[in-house]
Amino acid sequence: MTVTPVSRYARTYSTKLFVALIGAVFGVALSASFAHAAPYKSGKRMSEMGMCYNMLILKVVDGDTVYGYIDTSDPMIAVRAKLRLSGIDAPERKGRAKCVAEAQKGDAARDYLTEMLSTAIGKRSRLLARACHVRRGKYASRRLGRLEVRLRNGWVNMNDLLLAKGHAIPYQGGRRGRTWCNCLEKGDCPAGYNERAADRVRAEGRRGKRG
Repeated sequence: MTVTPVSRYARTYSTKLFVALIGAVFGVALSASFAHAAPYKSGKRMSEMGMCYNMLILKVVDGDTVYGYIDTSDPMIAVRAKLRLSGIDAPERKGRAKCVAEAQKGDAARDYLTEMLSTAIGKRSRLLARACHVRRGKYASRRLGRLEVRLRNGWVNMNDLLLAKGHAIPYQGGRRGRTWCNCLEKGDCPAGYNERAADRVRAEGRRGKRG
């Protein structure tokens, strides 16, 4: 059968219409996937940096705990909880401290963390701080994870910075007892700035800025 010019044009139009419809369907699906996308993943060093969620910080509880809203993979839901900085232990404050020296050092740790988070605490933007490697703690209203804040040199790991500045010691769970009181009495608690740890914190901040 001879194909007339009209039928050729009709066939060409039908093909273009079909391609356009496929493109529209694909575009809608792609938009939906971005709307429910997984939270921020920090680039090349996923094994180390992990999955991060934006966080709106309302207050600093103590030297290793903050309180606020942690976003989830669902953009319509945010979890209100305390975030306990994992892998570290800061001195306790007030009635929870085992001795006066620990309470004083606990206040210093809380004040330092508050100062470092001053650009993010109470700000409406959720782009100033983030919680990474978040998991449930033993209490329903508490999460464990790494806290990062955006400073001038990029994202800075608060867990590492507290260790580097001597406001916390490494901690992997278990009873802490008089750990801080004992080291304060002996004079062998972390004295403060550790250059190697600080170098690592600065390097992670630069990688976060590029990411």
